[in-house]
Amino acid sequence: MRDGKLVDKALAAPLGTDPRVHVISDVMPTMRHPITGKLMDSKSEFRKVTRAHGCVEVGNESWPDRRPTENPSAQRDIVRAVEQLRNR
Repeated sequence: MRDGKLVDKALAAPLGTDPRVHVISDVMPTMRHPITGKLMDSKSEFRKVTRAHGCVEVGNESWPDRRPTENPSAQRDIVRAVEQLRNR
């Protein structure tokens, strides 16, 4: 279907043709490279330095915070539960 009319598939132009050129920019927000400590704002330079040090760029996911919680009431509850189990 093109413009509401049934058209032979071999003659139909592809759907969704976009005449604009798609460009992937080399610019990124400035960040400190984890290996060298240098500030960088170029994706290609960042990747080049990463490869030069024998590393692989994996992605941009955030890692969960695995530090122990600083919740004194939870810690008190745990201590109380352990004491109750010992006193059985």
